[in-house]
Amino acid sequence: MPSPSSFDAVNRYDHGYVFHKDRPIQDAEMEKCFRDLLEREREQFAAGEIALMHGMDTSTPDIREDAILRRLRTMIKPGETLFYSSLPRYAAAILEKCRGQDLPRVTGEARHTKLNDLGFSYIANDIISARVRQKLLATRVENTLIRQTEPFAAMALLNGSPWPERYLTLGWKQLLKCHPHDTVGGCGIDRMEEDAGYRLRDCLSVCSVVSSESLMAVQAQIDTARLGHRGIVLTVFNPTPRPRSEMVEAFVDVPRELEMQGFSLSAHDGTPAPFSIEPTGYFGKVFRDHADLALQSYADETKLRFLADAVPPLGYKVYFLTAGNQAASTPPAGHTSQAWILENNHLRAEVQPNGSVNLTDKATGHTLEGLNVFEDSGEVGHAWSHVQPADDLVITSKNAAADLSWIECSPVRGAIRAGLTLQIPANTPLAADRFDWRATTRKDDDLRPLKIDMEYSLPAGSRSLQVAVRINNQSRNHRLRALFPTGIRAEFSYAEAPFDVVTRHIRRTPENPYAHLTELPFPMNRFAGVAHDGRNFTFFSGGLKEYEALEDDAGTLAVTLFRAYENRFCTAGDYDLESRPGDMTQIQGDTELTYRLYAGPAGDGYSELLPRPTACMPR
Repeated sequence: MPSPSSFDAVNRYDHGYVFHKDRPIQDAEMEKCFRDLLEREREQFAAGEIALMHGMDTSTPDIREDAILRRLRTMIKPGETLFYSSLPRYAAAILEKCRGQDLPRVTGEARHTKLNDLGFSYIANDIISARVRQKLLATRVENTLIRQTEPFAAMALLNGSPWPERYLTLGWKQLLKCHPHDTVGGCGIDRMEEDAGYRLRDCLSVCSVVSSESLMAVQAQIDTARLGHRGIVLTVFNPTPRPRSEMVEAFVDVPRELEMQGFSLSAHDGTPAPFSIEPTGYFGKVFRDHADLALQSYADETKLRFLADAVPPLGYKVYFLTAGNQAASTPPAGHTSQAWILENNHLRAEVQPNGSVNLTDKATGHTLEGLNVFEDSGEVGHAWSHVQPADDLVITSKNAAADLSWIECSPVRGAIRAGLTLQIPANTPLAADRFDWRATTRKDDDLRPLKIDMEYSLPAGSRSLQVAVRINNQSRNHRLRALFPTGIRAEFSYAEAPFDVVTRHIRRTPENPYAHLTELPFPMNRFAGVAHDGRNFTFFSGGLKEYEALEDDAGTLAVTLFRAYENRFCTAGDYDLESRPGDMTQIQGDTELTYRLYAGPAGDGYSELLPRPTACMPR
């Protein structure tokens, strides 16, 4: 039986409470402080309307504020007014004051760059790489809701279905509950990430229901009678505003009564479609009837990959899977050549012995060598900031020996597995000096395996190389990045930002507003890259948000895969305790990531961002 000492007190990790029952209102100091505040704020508010916001993230109203406001009104000067207001009223006042004024124009990004006494930015720079699993899930949910579920609902609406407002509102509410600044940034206790994960997965469930109902409503109006009972109908829906041609993957249940010993796949007009099909070993899927009992199918599940050509924007294309000559079998995993090469009409990718890849764009003839090398270094910061130990130990996979094997070599896709293991320190000790976190050393006296499994895949017709990575982490307090030495000597990097594609200085020149920072990590939405003199490299992210364009001769783009750190800062409690309320910030266990690598002309690859068409079987 556990001893009582093994149970933590319920409120052990809560913030303390402060009672100020007798805190006096100091009239003698009030006017001076008020005038000083106004003078400082006037430098920031050019229109003359000053918003005197009060409190902090979780402050509650103070009953004495009304009395303070009344006293301050006796201290204002002619032409000044002081009153309680609201954001809409404040915005209207600003708009009115600005009419006809020649206001100064501010350009660039509004990013915090002030350094603390230790020489690093203390707040907010690196929240984009905090709690990466939460950010990966959030990206998936946002893309699903915005770029699939709502377009599918709109397609159904145009075909006579009602707009699913209640369901979409529920989904949006769950998503937006994950958007308070410390929540979306991952800057809090583990319970915050757990709650966000619950709400995000709940939103995914809503998306699944709405998408299924919407697509079934459209499918019911598609005339497929000419197929009869001789095969299976597959409809590919495209939620994007432009035509799409690419590989589609679907899991298809094949009824045994059809007695299909082999298969043939064609579009509705009879055009054959290249495909691969393999059994999964699963049988008897359950189908739900809204108005009746659940039904079990007498069918075998197969995994189908095929090339969907010219699927119309916000539309669909029908395919027929019928009996034919191609048997369901595992795609050939062997290869006659010893070279580990993936190739289609756009790209050639050669996987190297260390697991990196050389990528050639056939349209330009440009080759980028040694892409996707891994770098592991120490981390002694927290959610807001990456802090590197003063005496760091940096380990890379540049000289590693990867275990290479073929996964698939079929007409629709080639795929190669590359597995490697790095030996990294079990921990980076935190500094004894609580005021200089960098004063520590990362040593190699206790090493743990960091296992990295990659799958490089190149579908037919794709202009980008797809990369899936699974990382098993057993160490603490370190940062893992993927390095892409492009060989491109660019002055600027570029990245997608909200409503924009921004460019950022790479060199620490006087024109660079961030030249004083020791590191220059930047946020990206869905992609980042470098381009110069006709050469280009674009990293398309599957949810990763932080990159850095290094100022080196190799023109390296570094993408943060995760930061594992102690959860010690003000929103979690800045304590040195042996026990902590959770270690989710250490990213222990398996983490799965996806991204794409593109070496074609800058700008031409943005269509690769768009979500893939969705294959749907009628139910």
